[in-house]
Amino acid sequence: MIGVYVVVNVKVANVAKFEEILKIIVPASQKDKGCINYECGAIVGKNGAYAFLEIWQSLQDQKDHMNSPHMRENAAALARCYDGEPQINFINLVRN
Repeated sequence: MIGVYVVVNVKVANVAKFEEILKIIVPASQKDKGCINYECGAIVGKNGAYAFLEIWQSLQDQKDHMNSPHMRENAAALARCYDGEPQINFINLVRN
């Protein structure tokens, strides 16, 4: 099981567009093979900062998700909303 924690800063002028795209990719991603959880939301107290919180059965499932039609179709539009590069963190989850 792998966690992914991504922080992106969104240009103020692009927040509405970014959230519009999220309404497409979040529910689609939640249906991807191996997805345990996939969410994105604004970070409290940090204007324009958003966090993606993802849990996948495997790293391969996460990689396949990144190549899924809904991600390929929307990745460039998401990136145009960013103010800087995303901070991507992979997490080896500790489980019982």
